[in-house]
Amino acid sequence: MQKLKGLLMMMVIPALLFTTVGCSKEEVVQQQAIPVQTVTIKPTTMANQTKLVGEITSNDEVLVSTKIPGKISKVYVNVGDSVKAGDLLFELENQDLKAAVEQAQKSLSIAQANLANIRNGARPQEREQTNQAVNQAKIQLDLATTNFERMKELFEADAVSKQQYDQALSGLQLAEAAYKSAVEKLSLVEEGASQDTIRAAEAQVGLAQANLKMAQAKLNDTRIHSPIDGRVGFVKFDSGEFVMQGNPVVQVLDDQMVTALVDVSEKEISSVHPQAQVQVEIPSAAIEPYTGVVTEVSPTIDPQTKVYPIKILINNLDGKIKSGMTANVLFTMERKEKIIAIPVDATFEELGEHYVYLVKDGKAVKTQVQTGITDGKQVEIIEGLKEGDSLIIKGQNMVKNGDLVNKGGEAL
Repeated sequence: MQKLKGLLMMMVIPALLFTTVGCSKEEVVQQQAIPVQTVTIKPTTMANQTKLVGEITSNDEVLVSTKIPGKISKVYVNVGDSVKAGDLLFELENQDLKAAVEQAQKSLSIAQANLANIRNGARPQEREQTNQAVNQAKIQLDLATTNFERMKELFEADAVSKQQYDQALSGLQLAEAAYKSAVEKLSLVEEGASQDTIRAAEAQVGLAQANLKMAQAKLNDTRIHSPIDGRVGFVKFDSGEFVMQGNPVVQVLDDQMVTALVDVSEKEISSVHPQAQVQVEIPSAAIEPYTGVVTEVSPTIDPQTKVYPIKILINNLDGKIKSGMTANVLFTMERKEKIIAIPVDATFEELGEHYVYLVKDGKAVKTQVQTGITDGKQVEIIEGLKEGDSLIIKGQNMVKNGDLVNKGGEAL
């Protein structure tokens, strides 16, 4: 009996030892499997993007100056103020010009009144006075005629001297001239002014109007208004300072729309087209990128810098973008569809060749790939991968070819 027990113990102990050793190996195998995250590769669409650095400028900038020299009487705006087209920016002293306008207005009123009188003709009182003057001149003419005829008879009879005769003749001639003048004046009164007289009076009115317009224009030039909607960029002069004609006093910027100026190389210019939408990153203004539109592409290269200047219009209704800020513009150079693309971080390089790790039969498999275009986040795989492959995207730095891995997967 004791021998039987001994034999049984000798058989059981090795079996137990074998079982224990076997379990330990499985546990060791499980512990050595490296956890990784994988994705299943599927075809996708990808754009090849290039980031170029540019500078923000205002879309429209106006340097407001004066048309006439003068001393500034008041400035109505400060730097940073929002203004509308037509808002008063500053004013020059204008007392003398106001007086000139008043004098020009009076001169015009006088010229207009004179023209009205000429066109309307004489008043009834003037007509009556003119008729009386004609009648009086006729009486004087009749008297002078009678006196001359009497003197003529006496002179022929040697009853009066030659001097008396000449005096009578002279009196007759004067009376005739006075009567003729009175009759002509009556005719003018009855017929009205001549066309030449009317035209001369009209010319005087036109001249007075021109003088008033000129004086008013000079006065208006002392009140300077904003030509556009925008924001005040600078104010160079203060009240009381003298400013010469043409000197910029206020800068007004149209900040509702701004422009990014970007230089594009000869290699990239063929992919840039007017009206194309681009993403514009302006870190100083906002975290999220803005959408811009290419408005101008230079048809010629800059001979010195060997680049093509382009302009991109950006909406700036919130006013956060300021002139002079740096802009990073993302241009889509090429777009491909139904391609294999993977995260850039999933690839690594050895001796100038690109590799990735796939998972096959629970093991990491080092796989050489050929890359294509990239947008900075994704890279096209031209050769080496196919749809359905399980790609390690996290933990690839912890494995080597042939290592056992535990994976968690999701579609790419």
